[in-house]
Amino acid sequence: MMFGIHRRAIALCGAALLLGGAAACSKKESEGAGGPEQGAGGEGAGGETGGEASGAPPGPTGTISGRISLTGTPPEMPLLQRGSDTFCAQKEMRAETIVVGADGGLQNVLVRVAPGQVEGWVPDEPVVVDQVDCMYRPRVQGAVRGQELHVKNSDQTAHNVNARRLPWGERRDTETLFNRGQPAGSPVLRGPIRDDDIMKLKCDSHGWMQGYVVVGDNPYHATSGEDGRFTIERAPAGSYELQAWHEYYGVKTAKVTVEEGKTATVDFTFDAEKDMPASAGGSP
Repeated sequence: MMFGIHRRAIALCGAALLLGGAAACSKKESEGAGGPEQGAGGEGAGGETGGEASGAPPGPTGTISGRISLTGTPPEMPLLQRGSDTFCAQKEMRAETIVVGADGGLQNVLVRVAPGQVEGWVPDEPVVVDQVDCMYRPRVQGAVRGQELHVKNSDQTAHNVNARRLPWGERRDTETLFNRGQPAGSPVLRGPIRDDDIMKLKCDSHGWMQGYVVVGDNPYHATSGEDGRFTIERAPAGSYELQAWHEYYGVKTAKVTVEEGKTATVDFTFDAEKDMPASAGGSP
């Protein structure tokens, strides 16, 4: 890894809250679906756009855009068994480990400027994760160590947010960062992100729920949309490495040169057979 790992867990309103203690948060929490809006890392039809301007260091910037493609035949995603919860059972959904568009665009790939490549800074906007239809939304997004994390529950059922450390480049999570219950209508969980690895979110009440927050040292990241496309705006001019991470197919890298006021195009291609993890046995 090109960046240091801070072994302190993410703190949501202090360690007592993360560990399930009774201590109250010092900041007033907003509630429900009308809570804070998503900041850097919001998704649109063409994918997430990363790199908000607030607090950015001065200097020339450009844009990085591209498309993530999947070749070969991906495994079919099974219907999720959601009948254990009457609220979740109202909507039929399939697993989202691999989501491919009609033209081969691969969704939910996090593309970022690799850590240690450019001057980093922390956006003022929080990283927002919501629980909607008993799924984490967005499923994949980027973050910067030091940003505030907000976790909402917009469902009319109880969830618990079990955040696990997933080391970069690994498939198995290694330890619990926090595990906190969140009943329907309860306040937003919030606190600074203090870690540099991937945060894998799970719900122990609904085993199919998974989400990922990929944490690094700069906010120049974006997540591919339904068509596989992504855009990173206001990226610093210069030459550096990009990383493309997918929860099942792993990591691809590419070099990019960004010129002031121009758009650099970088595409990534994953192969459904060659990039399938050996341990997966064909079943995501």
